[in-house]
Amino acid sequence: MVARFIEERGRGLSLEEALSACWSGTAAATFVASFGAGLAYLSLAVTDFRGFNQFGLIGGMGMALCWLTAYLLLPALLAALDSRSRQPFRGRISTVGTIASWLVYRHGKAVRRVSLLLVAVSVLGLLTYRGPLFQYDFSKLQSAKSARSGATYFGKKADQVFRAFLTPIVVRADSPADLRRFVEELERERGALGAADPLREVRTVDNVIPQNQAEKLRRLSRLRATLTDTRLSLLDPRTRREARDLRPSPDLRQVTLDDLPQSIRLPLIERDGTAGRIALIFPKRVGWASQREMKKMADLIRDAIARSGASAQAVGQNLLFNDIIDAIVRDGPKATVLALAAVVSLVLVTLQHLRPALQVLAGLLLGVAWLLGAAAWVRMRINFLNFVVLPITFGIGVDYSVNIVQRWRLEGAGSLERVLKGTGGAVALCSLTTIIGYGSLLAADNQALRSFGLFASLGELSCILAAVVALPAWLQRQETRRSTSAARRTGRFATAST
Repeated sequence: MVARFIEERGRGLSLEEALSACWSGTAAATFVASFGAGLAYLSLAVTDFRGFNQFGLIGGMGMALCWLTAYLLLPALLAALDSRSRQPFRGRISTVGTIASWLVYRHGKAVRRVSLLLVAVSVLGLLTYRGPLFQYDFSKLQSAKSARSGATYFGKKADQVFRAFLTPIVVRADSPADLRRFVEELERERGALGAADPLREVRTVDNVIPQNQAEKLRRLSRLRATLTDTRLSLLDPRTRREARDLRPSPDLRQVTLDDLPQSIRLPLIERDGTAGRIALIFPKRVGWASQREMKKMADLIRDAIARSGASAQAVGQNLLFNDIIDAIVRDGPKATVLALAAVVSLVLVTLQHLRPALQVLAGLLLGVAWLLGAAAWVRMRINFLNFVVLPITFGIGVDYSVNIVQRWRLEGAGSLERVLKGTGGAVALCSLTTIIGYGSLLAADNQALRSFGLFASLGELSCILAAVVALPAWLQRQETRRSTSAARRTGRFATAST
């Protein structure tokens, strides 16, 4: 909107005329751009995972509010700045627009061929993609600093030394009776699995404190009574020493929770001091579990809760990662298809004509095809952050094509070069600011954030190149054919008149 205002003032229009032209000339295109992106964000609201659907709601509302405030407040701001300026605004020819125009009009045929070649290369990359589509190795999504500092190494080393994964899954029941029912059902299901049981230990207050202590104390007392000093004196010296060391102490008493080491006692006691409602479940695997193992553990624990009828909740690293993967696999394709459908519908309804709508969508899909091809060739894996890039790219990527096509449509035949030099620069600025935002994530320490920033930046770059270079090259070809056809009709008419 601002770029169009400066352009119109540079052409000599009055303040009122320039404001009117920039409002009416950009409202439809920017509406599609902003609300297309907003609908793409809102597509994430259909996911069950709260982190994703809240992200979608915030993004969707943000896009709508930014467009509304821009078109309500910018005209007044532009008028105030223009009236107070000593010299009226004058537009400058965009360097990006000039380069794009030069490529389109001097090398249009080569641009069209390269765009099709890149599509073929992208398809080849997708067809030759090998390995899992999703990143199941969560060690590759953690802090890069931790990996460099050796924290990951020492974590694995600790698992190997103790021959166990030390981070448990925690189950918290509403009552000790609920917890016992759950544990009984879980142990029954573990027994049925046999060697396939993914769990190493289920630790509760009931099994860390010895059971039937009164009976055991009576037996130990009888044992001590039989190991009298007289009887021990009959043994050889070595056996006598061993028997004396193993003879029960005379001050034996029942073991309570307070007698246990703090490392065992503390995790089983709630903050208010309540005990008996927490179970710690330790996986059998040493180190990171695979996605299949995480799913087996999650199903085993949650099925036991459901079948026992206990009122309990289970939380833990493996359960969380399993839920995230399930959400991506289940809701990712749904959100992507919904985002594409919403953007297509918005373009068709707003532009109201099939040809310009198809031109806009062609530019968008061309950029998306290049994005998928680039991601396939670098063997990028989908994870719990970067999977949202594709739905968002549909919404943000349509911004660039719709502004070029709508301006060309309003200006009429023969205006493509002027559109590229004017609107092309503004569109490039829109993309550049977004790329800067996404690109800043490449400096993040978290590897998942880095993958999101890289994937999103590739999407922005592919969509802006498709909209400012590739799509105009095809539009220029259409313009040339139309002008040639019109010239031929004019020639035939002149010949017939003669």
